[in-house]
Amino acid sequence: MSLTLEEAIARVPQWKNKLNIKTSPLGGGITNRNYRVDVGNEFFVIRIVGENTELLGIHRQNEYVANQLAGELGIAPEVIYFIQPEGYLVTRFIEGRPFPANEIRQPDNLRKVAEVLRRIHCMPVIPGTFSAFLVVRDYKEVAQKYMVQFPNNFD
Repeated sequence: MSLTLEEAIARVPQWKNKLNIKTSPLGGGITNRNYRVDVGNEFFVIRIVGENTELLGIHRQNEYVANQLAGELGIAPEVIYFIQPEGYLVTRFIEGRPFPANEIRQPDNLRKVAEVLRRIHCMPVIPGTFSAFLVVRDYKEVAQKYMVQFPNNFD
């Protein structure tokens, strides 16, 4: 069962009895709805899980652990709370923008990206595994189970 945004916000202990909570939807997100939540002078993001995403093999507890570790290393937003059993994640909001290709190619920026990748690959082991090949196979099986029509040349 999915919670409304208001119900989810009410479940975050740090926001209890706060009167000045403002929300605004964030763009993006394929399987989730994301909202910026302003609480006084602090800014957060709450990710509301989409319906039936477990069919896609998404394990929200694993995502939580990975986000928490990355946040502790300073390479992802700090995790504030994890709403269970729904799997809704609350993190700090970080102001940002996409990195255009011409900027990312600059030597200083390439070094920064390489450093973040190094830190990601040095993280402690996180639960779960990921294989792009198995995801394609599994998604195909789910789609076939729900009788999704494939293009003639799919295989």
